[in-house]
Formats: sequence, C-alpha cells, structure tokens
Amino acid sequence: MYDEILDRVVPSKYLREYLKRLGPCMGVSYIEDIVYCSPVSIDTKLEILESIKDIVEQDEHNKTLSDGTKQAEDWVKFRHEARLEDYDRQIKTIKKSLELKEGEGVFSVEICGLYEIEDIDNLSFEIITSTFKGALDYIDKWYSTEEQRNVWASITRWIMYKGEYMPTCIYTVHNGVIINSCFSDEYVEDAGLRTHIDDREIHTYVPYKPGDLLEVKGGPFVPDQRIVIIDIGDNWDCCCVQGMYLDEDDGEIRIRAVKHGMIRYYMKSFMEVSPLYTADFFVGPLKPEEAILKKVSDFLGGDEKKGRKMLLDNMFGWTEEEMSEWIENYRG
Repeated sequence: MYDEILDRVVPSKYLREYLKRLGPCMGVSYIEDIVYCSPVSIDTKLEILESIKDIVEQDEHNKTLSDGTKQAEDWVKFRHEARLEDYDRQIKTIKKSLELKEGEGVFSVEICGLYEIEDIDNLSFEIITSTFKGALDYIDKWYSTEEQRNVWASITRWIMYKGEYMPTCIYTVHNGVIINSCFSDEYVEDAGLRTHIDDREIHTYVPYKPGDLLEVKGGPFVPDQRIVIIDIGDNWDCCCVQGMYLDEDDGEIRIRAVKHGMIRYYMKSFMEVSPLYTADFFVGPLKPEEAILKKVSDFLGGDEKKGRKMLLDNMFGWTEEEMSEWIENYRG
C-alpha cells in the first residue's frame, strides 16, 4: 500500500522511487503527513487517509523506537498518542471543509495570480454567490475566456461567527478541482482543526545533496523554477532542505527552505503546496541569466561543508558578482 500511495501523491519520480526504496519506516515518518500535504485533490486525500487508519493505529514506526526501557516506552506512547491526534485532525479538517461547501451560504470568488505580498492589484475580487456550485460555474466561465497559466481561483466560505461574518474556509480551485483548503486561524483554534501552517510540515528524507541542480514543476500555478540544493541539514526536519534560486525581478540570489515553499514563485502566491513534491533533476539548458546557478552547482559538488558555509554567509541575498567573489575567495 505504501508504494501505491506514493505513486498517487508524489509527482517527482526521483523522490518517489527513493522513498519507496527506503520503505515506510525510514522514508517518511508518518505516511499520512505526506498525503495531507500533497498537491492532489482534497477528496483524494480524504480517501487515502481513511484507507490507512489501521496503519496509523498500529504505528509500527513508533514501536521500533523503543529499546524496552520505561523511558523509551513512555516516549513511544506519547508519540503514538500525538500521531493519532494529528491524524484525527487531518480527517476532521478535510471533512469540515467538504461540509462547508454544501448548501446555501455566502461564497466569494477571487482570481489569483503571482504578486508580491504587499501588492494586491493582481488579486481580483470577482463575485459573491449563494452556493459553492455557483462559484465553480463562474470560475469555469472565466477560465473559458482567459489565460490559465499562472492563475488559479480562490473560493471563500463566509459564515456568521461570534456575531460577524468571517472568511472561514478558503478553497484553492483549478479546473473545477479543489486542491487545497485551509481555515482562518481563529476558527481553527476554536474548532480543533489543522492549521494552514501545518500543510508544509513535511518530515521526510530526500535524495538530494549540495550542488544538485533541480527544477520545480510549479504549473499550472507558477512558472517552473530552477534551484540549487545548498544544504540538507539533518535530512529530516521540515526546514532542513535549503535551495538557492535567482529572483529575476531584482537579480538577487537567495537561499530559502524548499519544503516550506519559500523559493521565489511560491513566495509570490498563496499556494499552500510544497514544491518538494515536484522537485526533480534539471537536464535542460539554463537561461543565460541563470548561469550563476550552474557555477554554484559545480562549486559545491556534493560538499556539505561548502554548502553549510554558503548558507550561513548568504542569509540576506547576494548579487551574481557577490556570489562569484565569495566562491573565488572560499578557503574552506
């Protein structure tokens, strides 16, 4: 079942096959996390999550952590209980989002495109409808006449909450499919649901090393993006995989967390999908302005020490000239 699930939720063939080789206990701490965070429809997520209930309850991964001592057994019990609670929240959150789109209510539609956080001009409020289907119908008509690349739609369900209307659940929609749903922070806290921040808390090993030149397949929402892996840290934590990218808007070279989607285009969209799922080795020619990425890739060549030093020194971004100078002056 583990392999079949990865086939459905991890588009990157290289990452998918790597996780298969590691197996369910080594590759992914909890299989439900990589399902919940994946770029597939919420209906598919719910179907898979409900099908692995026995796996979660048996929790073989936690059992392998115990060495038979009382302290280890207590820790395993704590981890198991925490896992069950989080799994229940995942199921509850998706079911609640599906429930809220049914029946009549207040639904607003926005057409979304790439933009800076402070620039709301490209966030286009379109219409208010009384049903979710009405919102989908409007989006379908809009898509029939507009360019779809780098554009997606957002449907917000508003409900009366604590005396006023609140944007409670936000659905990300493309081609009639809900690929993500998240709740407002206040509602999540009161209802015991999973927060949108958790959607990219992915604890899994990756097969990459410093210097690997990858491409993130961002479509249909964002352009494909080339990145160079700089550091993988403990190769487990949600922040461990750091990638360098070129921001073509200002020419700056920056290093950001890949699992969390902090690289260029994902920062300019409100997509709650991690680019890790589509990251694969880049084999085509780079754009002339991206030549610095090849230079960095060749310089690192799998050397973790170089990558860690580059990460520590490049916390705020460099120009191409500054990066080239750093490489030339590196002495280990």
